[in-house]
Amino acid sequence: MPTSQPSVLAVVAIVKDLLHALHLPGAETLGALVEKEIEERNKATFEMLLQELQSARDEGVTFEENDVHDFVQMVLRLYDAVSKGTARRNLRLMSQVITGLKRHPLFEFNNFQRWTNVLETLTHDEILLLGTAYRLKNAGVQDVWSALKEALVPEPFKTNVELEAVCAALPRTGLVLPASAWGGMVYLFNDGVVRSWAR
Repeated sequence: MPTSQPSVLAVVAIVKDLLHALHLPGAETLGALVEKEIEERNKATFEMLLQELQSARDEGVTFEENDVHDFVQMVLRLYDAVSKGTARRNLRLMSQVITGLKRHPLFEFNNFQRWTNVLETLTHDEILLLGTAYRLKNAGVQDVWSALKEALVPEPFKTNVELEAVCAALPRTGLVLPASAWGGMVYLFNDGVVRSWAR
């Protein structure tokens, strides 16, 4: 993924200015480290995307000339996420969405944008929960909520309350929907939307 020199230089300049304003030593050294980290993040993301594209190609997925416009927009959006400091695991998911949309007849930037806005903000715990729910649904489990509690409590979540707290944050994504159930709350997992970008 190409490094945007102006944006890298701007970040480095801001770091140096802050260190100088605070009269802290090491502004030049830290500035160089920030620049190197940004370049490494760009390179790692580009390599992740290449791995996903290679995997898709090995499965027979091909990109056509008419895909270029949407593909370029997707790569630019991915680069935007890198520049915002999005976690690597989230960047990997976003790369997988590109190939997932191509595997299905959904390869349009608008579809990508819809899911990247969701994926970009997911925490580690949310990704773990959603991934487990997706695997359970693929295995044919009907009561995913009960199966999730069995699978994820007491490890990695110590209590059902911890698990419920993560679920309570996920309705913003459209992937999890809360529902009342006889004096309690259950969570329903929207497999229809997940299918649109899954591998």
